Amino acid sequence: MSSLTPLTLEAVEKQFSDWRANKQGDKKIPQSLWDQVNKLSDMYNLSLVLRRLKISTQQARDKGIFPKPLLNLDIDQKIAPPFIKIPMPALAAPTATIIPTITLQRAEMTLSLHHPTDGQIHLFINMLMR
Repeated sequence: MSSLTPLTLEAVEKQFSDWRANKQGDKKIPQSLWDQVNKLSDMYNLSLVLRRLKISTQQARDKGIFPKPLLNLDIDQKIAPPFIKIPMPALAAPTATIIPTITLQRAEMTLSLHHPTDGQIHLFINMLMR
């Protein structure tokens, strides 16, 4: 393609068609055509270029054209930020409820439990329910 002729998808598509019509055997796509594909990928959507030129994504990958690398971006810029960021408070370690003394008073008796266990608290609640 002459340097005076503007590079268009239609012109490169015609060059690929001519090359395919005249190629002999299993010849690979010439590097000059790949160079044009690479330039077109900067001007057009790459999927459109590959589809119109009948080039597979695997062929483009093998030539380093697909996917196009992100240029001039730090690694942090390549990752999209989360849509919503909700600050979460740090969870405190679970604490056991310490009941130092439980006292049950009835007319005829008083029951006091110092640092009762779960089983003792359960028994105490059952006694209150009677």
